[in-house]
Amino acid sequence: MDRQQLQRALNWSWGILSVVVLGLLGAPFVVPHPRLAAAAPRCEARARYGRECSLCGMTTAFLAISRAQFGRAHAANRGSLPLYSVLLANQVCWWIFLRRRWRCLY
Repeated sequence: MDRQQLQRALNWSWGILSVVVLGLLGAPFVVPHPRLAAAAPRCEARARYGRECSLCGMTTAFLAISRAQFGRAHAANRGSLPLYSVLLANQVCWWIFLRRRWRCLY
C-alpha cells in the first residue's frame, strides 16, 4: 500500500468515525432524553463485579451536557466534560477538513 492509499484509508476511517460521533453528540437534541436513557446499555462491570467502570454514568452525563447542566454531568462522570470536549473538537476539525477539501475540488 502506497502513501496515497494509506492517506485515503485514514481519511475514510476518520470520516466514518466522525459521522458516528456526530450521531452520538446530536442524538440528545433530536431524541427525547428518557428514550435515550432507556436505550443505554447496562454496565457489565457493575452487573458482574458490582463496581463501576470508567464509563459508568456517561450517558447521563452526556444528556446533562446537552442541557448545559455541567455540574450534573461532572457528578455523573468526572471524565464526561473532557471526553465531550475532545469529541466536539474532533467534529470541528473534521468540518474544517471537509471545507478545505471541498474548496480544493471546486
